[in-house]
Amino acid sequence: MSATFSGGIHPPGRKESTAGLPVVPAPAPAKVTLPLIQHVGAMPVPLVKPGDRVRLGQKIADSDERVLAPIHASVSGTVAAVQPFGHPVGRSVLSVIIDNDGTDEADRSLAPLPDWAGAAPGDLRARVRARQRTRPPTHPGHARTHTCAHTHVYAQQHTKRTHARAHAHARAR
Repeated sequence: MSATFSGGIHPPGRKESTAGLPVVPAPAPAKVTLPLIQHVGAMPVPLVKPGDRVRLGQKIADSDERVLAPIHASVSGTVAAVQPFGHPVGRSVLSVIIDNDGTDEADRSLAPLPDWAGAAPGDLRARVRARQRTRPPTHPGHARTHTCAHTHVYAQQHTKRTHARAHAHARAR
């Protein structure tokens, strides 16, 4: 038996307790688990091991496969483990677990190009490829690249926290 709902279902919002509160940024978690399966492409190989120090935006997994976007650290800190971890696909997948040090120390590779407009197209493609990001694994769609259109090519993860930091960094230059 099938039923249709003309106009859809509209439950009450129940926002009375938070409607007047300001929007505040969420703090970064103390520990971050980054699954190495992030999209429909190939599974990257970890470039880090437990005990390694990583910086925000540092590439932590990559491969030479055709359909793949490298994985980057979303926080700075120390790699606690590289091990299987539960994933929304319904099985455990190899993941990099990072203990956040709270400093958000950026990787040097995120430094802007001094003259991006004069750079060779092949150099720009290589730089963008090295900084590709994927959508979260539960988001439908394929891997995509994010390139800020300021005075340099600068990629950050698609989260409000890091995207806002990237634009603030660009404005400060």
